[in-house]
Amino acid sequence: MASKPNQPLLPGMSDESENSARPSSAAATPSNPPTSAPIPTTADQISPNQSSVKNAPCLSISSQQDSSQNHYEDSAAENNFNQLKRDATESVSKNSATPLSKSEDQETISPTQGHCPLVVVVDTSAILYQMFHALPPMTSPQGMPVGAVHGFLRDLLEIQNRYQPDYLFFAFDLSEITFRNELYTEYKAHRDEMPADLRLQIPLVRQALEALNVPILEQPGYEADDLIATIATQSEQKGWRCLIVSPDKDCRQLLSDRIDILNLRKKELFTKINLEEEWGITPEQVIDFQAMVGDSADNVPGIPLIGPKIAQQLLEQYGSLDQILQHPN
Repeated sequence: MASKPNQPLLPGMSDESENSARPSSAAATPSNPPTSAPIPTTADQISPNQSSVKNAPCLSISSQQDSSQNHYEDSAAENNFNQLKRDATESVSKNSATPLSKSEDQETISPTQGHCPLVVVVDTSAILYQMFHALPPMTSPQGMPVGAVHGFLRDLLEIQNRYQPDYLFFAFDLSEITFRNELYTEYKAHRDEMPADLRLQIPLVRQALEALNVPILEQPGYEADDLIATIATQSEQKGWRCLIVSPDKDCRQLLSDRIDILNLRKKELFTKINLEEEWGITPEQVIDFQAMVGDSADNVPGIPLIGPKIAQQLLEQYGSLDQILQHPN
């Protein structure tokens, strides 16, 4: 997404506080991180040919629902979209009493003294894939697949109702080729193409976010993970809390006292304490851990004969992969 130069991702962020995102896999950090071309969060930062939000950088469903009709000239599409919103709202209302396994409400997320702004950033592609495979096929009266859109809106409303974030962002993968493919040509080479029925629903998801005035984050040459990392890092630098909504374990490198990860499907909040309990490492060691163990989802091979247990023991003993390589024997 094009944007004006020298504009921060989050309101109030000074130039000095902007940092590059931590990489989303074991690959090296890009030479030109996404913060070199920050993503706009308000309408005056968006060029006319860009498809993004109209007003506020956070979601306000109650004040924006009625405006959705202006985005649709086709009455059938509008009716379908409004019905999806009504169904999603009813679904959230019926299930709102279901507690998270590790979090009852917003205040349990990286607690701080007094009010602290909460930034929620969502891995959109991951959520859509989960919904597409989890829900039975659903179609509109015109035969258009809409199951993933329905589930996505339900998740969006659950996030808003349960956590009431001060800022809400949805990160998209704009292109399949990123700087990681230049570093390692086999990166994600084994992955199948997006299912056709899911691809057809992406424009509807984007229309829904635009109708609700929710910012869409995307940047050529970078993954949604990179933009999520940028938002999380800048939130932490401001002393704010950040909740990453994603099932991707790569995001664990971002965990801190102010950054947590929410798995919506499992209804679990994952913190740096959980990371230490499960993997026996710190967030700073996640990249080295995955570099040694490998990541089959991204087609990263890792080091032969080194599994999670040995990787954890080596990192506990030496602290980092660089130090491990200094002791080959």
